[in-house]
Amino acid sequence: MNQANQMKLNLHQNISYTRELPSPEKSCQTTFNRLWTLLETLPVGSEGCISCEAIMTDEICIVNSISGFYNPVGDDAEIVQSIPAGTYLFQQLPFPPSDGEALMPTLNRFAISLDFNEERKSVLFIRLYKEGLFTVAIQFFAPIHTKEE
Repeated sequence: MNQANQMKLNLHQNISYTRELPSPEKSCQTTFNRLWTLLETLPVGSEGCISCEAIMTDEICIVNSISGFYNPVGDDAEIVQSIPAGTYLFQQLPFPPSDGEALMPTLNRFAISLDFNEERKSVLFIRLYKEGLFTVAIQFFAPIHTKEE
Protein backbone atom coordinates (compact mmCIF):
# COMPACT_ATOMS: atom_id res chain seq x y z
CA MET A 1 0.00 0.00 0.00
CA ASN A 2 1.27 3.45 -0.93
CA GLN A 3 -0.09 5.69 1.82
CA ALA A 4 1.44 8.89 3.11
CA ASN A 5 0.21 11.60 5.41
CA GLN A 6 -1.08 14.84 4.02
CA MET A 7 0.25 18.12 5.30
CA LYS A 8 -0.17 21.84 4.76
CA LEU A 9 2.59 23.33 2.59
CA ASN A 10 3.34 27.04 2.20
CA LEU A 11 4.97 27.41 -1.20
CA HIS A 12 6.90 30.70 -1.16
CA GLN A 13 7.78 30.79 -4.84
CA ASN A 14 6.33 29.44 -8.05
CA ILE A 15 7.43 26.06 -9.39
CA SER A 16 7.84 26.87 -13.06
CA TYR A 17 7.83 24.77 -16.22
CA THR A 18 9.25 25.71 -19.60
CA ARG A 19 7.74 23.10 -21.91
CA GLU A 20 4.27 21.78 -22.54
CA LEU A 21 3.55 18.10 -23.05
CA PRO A 22 2.16 17.85 -26.59
CA SER A 23 -1.35 16.53 -27.20
CA PRO A 24 -2.67 16.45 -23.63
CA GLU A 25 -4.91 13.55 -22.68
CA LYS A 26 -8.00 13.78 -20.48
CA SER A 27 -6.89 10.58 -18.76
CA CYS A 28 -4.57 11.15 -15.80
CA GLN A 29 -3.26 7.61 -16.23
CA THR A 30 -2.16 8.22 -19.82
CA THR A 31 -0.70 11.66 -19.10
CA PHE A 32 1.21 10.27 -16.10
CA ASN A 33 2.64 7.42 -18.20
CA ARG A 34 3.69 9.81 -20.98
CA LEU A 35 5.36 12.21 -18.55
CA TRP A 36 7.10 9.35 -16.70
CA THR A 37 8.49 8.00 -20.00
CA LEU A 38 9.71 11.47 -20.95
CA LEU A 39 11.42 11.99 -17.57
CA GLU A 40 13.33 8.73 -18.06
CA THR A 41 15.12 10.39 -20.99
CA LEU A 42 15.91 13.65 -19.15
CA PRO A 43 18.78 14.36 -16.74
CA VAL A 44 18.50 14.14 -12.94
CA GLY A 45 16.88 17.30 -11.53
CA SER A 46 14.29 17.52 -14.30
CA GLU A 47 10.63 17.62 -13.33
CA GLY A 48 7.13 17.50 -14.70
CA CYS A 49 3.64 18.50 -13.63
CA ILE A 50 0.13 17.40 -14.51
CA SER A 51 -2.59 19.96 -13.91
CA CYS A 52 -5.84 18.18 -13.00
CA GLU A 53 -9.47 18.88 -12.23
CA ALA A 54 -11.27 16.81 -9.60
CA ILE A 55 -15.05 16.61 -9.96
CA MET A 56 -17.11 15.27 -7.07
CA THR A 57 -20.28 13.54 -8.20
CA ASP A 58 -22.96 12.01 -5.96
CA GLU A 59 -21.20 8.65 -6.17
CA ILE A 60 -17.53 9.11 -7.07
CA CYS A 61 -14.71 11.60 -7.52
CA ILE A 62 -13.46 11.87 -11.11
CA VAL A 63 -9.96 13.26 -11.71
CA ASN A 64 -9.22 14.47 -15.25
CA SER A 65 -5.95 15.73 -16.66
CA ILE A 66 -6.09 19.30 -18.00
CA SER A 67 -2.50 19.69 -19.21
CA GLY A 68 1.04 18.46 -18.70
CA PHE A 69 4.25 20.45 -18.40
CA TYR A 70 7.90 19.69 -17.79
CA ASN A 71 11.20 21.40 -17.20
CA PRO A 72 14.48 19.76 -18.17
CA VAL A 73 17.18 20.71 -15.66
CA GLY A 74 19.07 23.81 -16.81
CA ASP A 75 16.43 24.80 -19.39
CA ASP A 76 16.28 28.60 -19.54
CA ALA A 77 13.40 28.81 -22.01
CA GLU A 78 10.38 31.02 -21.36
CA ILE A 79 8.06 29.84 -18.58
CA VAL A 80 4.80 28.42 -19.96
CA GLN A 81 3.14 27.24 -16.71
CA SER A 82 3.69 27.37 -12.95
CA ILE A 83 2.36 25.95 -9.74
CA PRO A 84 1.77 29.35 -8.12
CA ALA A 85 3.10 30.30 -4.71
CA GLY A 86 0.47 29.80 -2.03
CA THR A 87 -0.86 27.41 0.59
CA TYR A 88 -1.45 23.81 -0.46
CA LEU A 89 -2.62 20.49 0.84
CA PHE A 90 0.45 18.38 0.07
CA GLN A 91 1.30 14.69 -0.08
CA GLN A 92 4.47 12.95 -1.24
CA LEU A 93 4.20 9.26 -2.01
CA PRO A 94 6.73 7.06 -0.18
CA PHE A 95 7.17 4.93 -3.32
CA PRO A 96 6.38 5.80 -6.94
CA PRO A 97 3.57 3.77 -8.51
CA SER A 98 4.47 1.31 -11.25
CA ASP A 99 2.31 3.16 -13.78
CA GLY A 100 -0.63 5.53 -14.18
CA GLU A 101 -3.18 2.85 -13.38
CA ALA A 102 -1.48 2.13 -10.04
CA LEU A 103 -1.42 5.88 -9.30
CA MET A 104 -5.18 6.33 -9.53
CA PRO A 105 -6.34 4.82 -6.18
CA THR A 106 -3.89 7.02 -4.25
CA LEU A 107 -4.75 10.08 -6.34
CA ASN A 108 -8.48 9.50 -5.80
CA ARG A 109 -7.99 9.19 -2.01
CA PHE A 110 -6.15 12.53 -2.08
CA ALA A 111 -8.81 14.13 -4.30
CA ILE A 112 -11.77 13.17 -2.09
CA SER A 113 -10.13 14.95 0.85
CA LEU A 114 -10.16 18.31 -0.97
CA ASP A 115 -12.42 21.29 -0.37
CA PHE A 116 -14.68 21.53 -3.40
CA ASN A 117 -16.28 24.74 -4.65
CA GLU A 118 -20.01 25.22 -5.24
CA GLU A 119 -19.71 23.47 -8.61
CA ARG A 120 -18.15 20.47 -6.85
CA LYS A 121 -14.83 20.98 -8.64
CA SER A 122 -11.28 21.42 -7.40
CA VAL A 123 -7.87 21.88 -9.02
CA LEU A 124 -4.84 19.79 -8.13
CA PHE A 125 -1.34 19.17 -9.43
CA ILE A 126 0.72 16.00 -9.72
CA ARG A 127 4.44 16.78 -9.63
CA LEU A 128 7.08 14.31 -10.77
CA TYR A 129 10.64 15.18 -9.75
CA LYS A 130 13.59 13.12 -11.00
CA GLU A 131 15.74 12.83 -7.85
CA GLY A 132 18.16 10.23 -9.19
CA LEU A 133 18.85 8.13 -12.26
CA PHE A 134 16.14 5.64 -11.25
CA THR A 135 14.31 7.67 -8.58
CA VAL A 136 11.26 9.85 -9.22
CA ALA A 137 9.39 11.57 -6.39
CA ILE A 138 5.61 11.87 -6.85
CA GLN A 139 3.86 14.73 -5.07
CA PHE A 140 0.26 15.97 -4.98
CA PHE A 141 -0.58 19.66 -4.49
CA ALA A 142 -4.07 21.13 -4.04
CA PRO A 143 -4.63 24.83 -3.26
CA ILE A 144 -6.14 25.59 0.13
CA HIS A 145 -8.48 28.52 -0.17
CA THR A 146 -8.23 30.64 2.94
CA LYS A 147 -10.55 33.48 3.88
CA GLU A 148 -8.91 36.76 4.74
CA GLU A 149 -10.20 38.42 7.86
